[in-house]
Formats: sequence, C-alpha cells, structure tokens
Amino acid sequence: MTIRQKWAFRCLALLLATTTIGTPSMAQVRSEVYTDNQGYLGAMKGPAAEVIRTYLERTRLACSDQDDNEAECTLAERALGVSVEYGHPKGSDATLAFVIATWVPDPTGNAGQNEAIVFKSDAQGAFRLLGRLPIYGQDFRDTKFDPDQIRYTATVPRDSDPRCCPTGKRSFVVKLTPKGPQLTQ
Repeated sequence: MTIRQKWAFRCLALLLATTTIGTPSMAQVRSEVYTDNQGYLGAMKGPAAEVIRTYLERTRLACSDQDDNEAECTLAERALGVSVEYGHPKGSDATLAFVIATWVPDPTGNAGQNEAIVFKSDAQGAFRLLGRLPIYGQDFRDTKFDPDQIRYTATVPRDSDPRCCPTGKRSFVVKLTPKGPQLTQ
C-alpha cells in the first residue's frame, strides 16, 4: 500500500468513525449549540435568538427577594446559564430550538433549577413557543432531534452521591405533544 493509499484509507476511517448512523427518523441534519455560563446573552445566537431573548426577559416565575419575601422574577434576571441547541430532524422542514435555562429562585443562589423551553419554526422560518417544562440534572449533552421528540443525556446523582457532585448518567425524552413538551423517562 502506497503512502497516498494509506492517507486516503485513514481519512475514510476518520470520516466513518465520526458519522452518525441511524434510522431516518432518528438522524438530524445538523445542529448548532450556543452556551453562556455567565447569564444568557452569550447564548442568543442562531435563527431564534430574538424570540428566545424576548421570552427569557418577559417570562416571570415565582421567586424570593433579598428579604425572603415572595416575588416574581424573569428568567433573564436570575439566569446562571443558558444553552440553546438547534436541530433539524430528518423528514421535517422545521427547525427546533431546545433551550435549557439554569436559574436561581432566590438571590442566595443556594439551589438552581433547570427549565427546558422548546421553540419550533414554521414554513416561513418564524419560531413559535411550544412550551416550557422543568427538567432534572446537569451537564446536558448528546441531544438528538426527532420530529416528535427531543432526546438528551444529563448527569444526575446516584443514591450514594453528595448533592454537590453527581456521577450518574441518565437519558431523557421530551415528547412534543399538542399540549406542549412533556418529559418522559
């Protein structure tokens, strides 16, 4: 085998090793991911950026103020980090935007919560909200977009893990239903 043939063989092997193989309904054409671990503005990129930013700045959730009084806060005010991932399911012209916002309901920052927010584009490319739901875990990854669901993996605590340091791994499915996104196990 010549050097050129070896080089071509290695390139082909690398290409095959990095290609996702799956059924047409499970594969996605491409994915874009934007993350900001210091708030939310750094993640505001891609085709749904303005719709997502507006949603985060206007959506009010129950929280508490400095004196532990009940209040309402926007997701943008209390965001610790936001990640936006766009996916294009095979067999669909739509683009899905899967947003994970980690936020704190109290100003001490003692306990973070995660909200998943799903947007879908129409035929003209305009995004509309499908819904929001609380999700569990941290270090969200391996997101796959199907026409009727979004699958992802998260780090979760095992029975013996301290709260600070989860070591477990779990897969989740967000079903895209007419009533909005719903988390299934």
